[in-house]
Amino acid sequence: MLLLGALFLTSLQASATHFRFSLLTATRTSETPTTVTYTLNIQESWRDFAAPATGFYTISGGNTGSFNVTMTIVHDPVGDWDNSTGSTSITLNKTATPTLIEYTSCCKISTVINNHDQNWDEYIVLHTDQPGSSPVSSLPAIVNVPVGLTTASFAIPASDPDANSTLTWGQPNLATGPLAGQTQPPGWAINSTTGVASMNTSGLTVGDLYNAMTTVTDNNGNQVELDYLIQIVGPSNPPYFNYAVTPANNAVFNVAVGQTLNFPITALDSDANSTVGLSASGLNSYITAANFSPAFPNTNSGGTTVGFTYTPVAAEAGSSYLLNFIATDNNGVQAFSSVTINVLTCQPYGTTITGAGAAVDNCHNNTIYLGYGPQSMTLTATPNGGTAPYTYLWSNAATTSTTTVSPTSGTNYTVAVTDANGCPSNASNTFHVSVLDVRCGNNNSKVNVYHTTGSGHQVVCISPSAVPAHLTQHGDCLGDGTTLPTRQTAPNSHLSLESGDIAVFPNPAHGKVSIALKEVGAAYQSYQITDISGRVITTQQLTGDVHSDVINLDVSTYAKGIYIIRAVTEEGTSTNKFTVE
Repeated sequence: MLLLGALFLTSLQASATHFRFSLLTATRTSETPTTVTYTLNIQESWRDFAAPATGFYTISGGNTGSFNVTMTIVHDPVGDWDNSTGSTSITLNKTATPTLIEYTSCCKISTVINNHDQNWDEYIVLHTDQPGSSPVSSLPAIVNVPVGLTTASFAIPASDPDANSTLTWGQPNLATGPLAGQTQPPGWAINSTTGVASMNTSGLTVGDLYNAMTTVTDNNGNQVELDYLIQIVGPSNPPYFNYAVTPANNAVFNVAVGQTLNFPITALDSDANSTVGLSASGLNSYITAANFSPAFPNTNSGGTTVGFTYTPVAAEAGSSYLLNFIATDNNGVQAFSSVTINVLTCQPYGTTITGAGAAVDNCHNNTIYLGYGPQSMTLTATPNGGTAPYTYLWSNAATTSTTTVSPTSGTNYTVAVTDANGCPSNASNTFHVSVLDVRCGNNNSKVNVYHTTGSGHQVVCISPSAVPAHLTQHGDCLGDGTTLPTRQTAPNSHLSLESGDIAVFPNPAHGKVSIALKEVGAAYQSYQITDISGRVITTQQLTGDVHSDVINLDVSTYAKGIYIIRAVTEEGTSTNKFTVE
């Protein structure tokens, strides 16, 4: 079965002596148990105003058929040639026999030294029964190499969007088929594992053009072919990239939608009075010259630096781009350095931060009390989604899911969480630790307690050993009462706080208890019940615009003792307590 969208069959037309460059790649987009769908991406270069408007492709091997692709042609006034691109979707049967997709005709340009006026063969080999997409490359249509070298070398940039893939570089069949009898440049060699190509330019003439052909094959057997030109330029030491600031050659960046990637690219040249220009190949509709500042091409004496900034959008999720940065000196000698950018397909997830180890009274949340109790708090980040394992980076430089903090003043702590696929947590992961100085007395050896009396409250400065009884028996608060949450004063054994916002009945409770949240200006958001030691018994979020409510609770399973209920509004917290007997 072969499914083709928006394709029209036409007759094959010869393209005269106009062909300069081609690359055909395939991105796997979907599959069924018996078929696989690819997006084919086509890049070509032709003599000025000679690019064909339509490409005719044949399919053979494991699948058969033919189709046309309408090309988009852009004139390059600097290079005095045409660049054409096209894409289409194609569905193929899964077969053990490789499938060949091919566009071949005559002729290569007549000004090339080797293979002039010979056939060109733009093709891709797909192993449809194997997973993944084909390799990709961002090699420019013309590569410049200096004259006078027995080994003039350059790297052929290539990558594979599939995880854990390996690539092998080689050359197409020049013995049989459309390319039979064609040759590579003099002294041609290519390293199959690094992709570094070399040729002998000794005795050649500056300005000469040679044709070279290279294949790139992944570990699933998917193969693409590059057909390109090599231009001989004047003798010069090649420019080089400053990798102290420039990403390493073949660096891979995994970026989530909405996440910004930025880095500098710096190229230098050791020759006196040299200039270095920077440009890039592999640009697309999402990564353009506008992502670079100053804009490409950028040329300066001795060296140049360009900044790259990029933030992918939702439509790019799952895409992979190979960018090839090209440094060119004033003699035309070039150096390449490439990066791969993978746009992750991420599902949104948040992260919850909890604090433990500093709870002393029932009046303040997430508070360290200078002068009494634990002087540190352990924060724990818990991702609510994503794929384990996770990496963590806290604002205090900790890199585990938990971090112990000991601030001496109120501090916000944040954590950046990234899952195994490189997807970041998209929630605001901030936790505030409050610090309350409760020291008093000579040498700050005692503790301020906001004590509940029969007629109200008073601040008492007492020995640390006396504090637990005040907290557990009276429900007192640490401090002088000025830092209690809005709408809250110290707990009272009979009344709710601040004009009776919370009423509890019956109190003491036997089996069941009703909690009345009385009318307040701001809506209630949640309520929480803890025992007298601060252990959380239950927490409930309230939905809707709740300004008053009666909550009926079954407390038959509660242990006998004193319990605290807190009701939270946008304006603050109201508190009361009840007893279970």
